[in-house]
Amino acid sequence: MINGRVDAVHGRFMFDTGTPFSYLLNNNILPVNKDEFIASGHAGSGQPVVIFKHRNPAHISLFYGVIEEMKSDILHADFDFIQKGVACDFIGMIGIEDLKERIFSINYQEQLIRVYDELPEIGGEYIKLLVNNNPLPELGLTVGGVSITGYFDTGNLGSLLLTVEAEALLSKAGLLTSKTLNGNHGAPGRIVMGRLSEVKFNDSLYTAVDGLTFEYGESNRLALGYSFLKGYESIWDLKNGAIYLLMKK
Repeated sequence: MINGRVDAVHGRFMFDTGTPFSYLLNNNILPVNKDEFIASGHAGSGQPVVIFKHRNPAHISLFYGVIEEMKSDILHADFDFIQKGVACDFIGMIGIEDLKERIFSINYQEQLIRVYDELPEIGGEYIKLLVNNNPLPELGLTVGGVSITGYFDTGNLGSLLLTVEAEALLSKAGLLTSKTLNGNHGAPGRIVMGRLSEVKFNDSLYTAVDGLTFEYGESNRLALGYSFLKGYESIWDLKNGAIYLLMKK
């Protein structure tokens, strides 16, 4: 979470690379106008989300004033469920749009986000993954011969969408295991959690990914969120289509 302010309201932002906007504010805590309906959908954890536009300029401050900017036509939704489940002073998401032109690193263990003017020198072992910004950073993965589109989403614990056919193949091969849990904070009553084994990213990274919410869908997609990224320090150079995973000692 990142300390910040929107006009006179202080609170905390979530850094969410799965949000394809500059910002997505929380209208449950901020006095913003519903000037225009934009879209409706669901959060990665299942809660309904309705997005509106606030036309008037809003002053946004981040990192105790290190970043200051005025934004017009800013988007917002009701994130009451994040206030209840994560932070009562949650004021919104910082999305991926403005950060595509920057280089930044995420270290969950130290709870640090750093922003750089150029790619820093990387010491120790690391793995370089090539990604496409579509608009989220994506890459092709394989699990037991099944092709899956992976995408990096820091606002997601981790989620997995599979066709019925892919789920059957992976379960039969013992590469997908799952269990059912009770939901909370407005999420569906029952949540299926999954674990994928032998996920092949490239010739350098071949690993398991767990902590995944699982659903059936029309395509195979894997959201690489907190449950995956917490195992690494990651450096994101999206302008040049690369994410570096630094191996922990």
